[in-house]
Amino acid sequence: MSTKRKTPKKSAKKSAKKNGKLGPVAMVWQIASKLGAKAARKEVLEACVNAGVNPFTAATQYHKWKHASTAQRNGKVAEAKEQKEEPVAAK
Repeated sequence: MSTKRKTPKKSAKKSAKKNGKLGPVAMVWQIASKLGAKAARKEVLEACVNAGVNPFTAATQYHKWKHASTAQRNGKVAEAKEQKEEPVAAK
């Protein structure tokens, strides 16, 4: 038996924050919120796929977004906006 320690995997969310881009989950929530609850599922999924999100990720996250409360939706969108904004350098 070897006693090698496994290194923990780096989370995709951390790397997304470092490069200033939204991850696919946050992207779906942001697109769905922009289009609104009245938008057809097909429209939202099409917009997500056009933005580069995997169709299955888009479908899963749209379902979670649709069944989330308004407060939860706003929280996810707020997190996505914070993640997208670039930090301002201090003078």
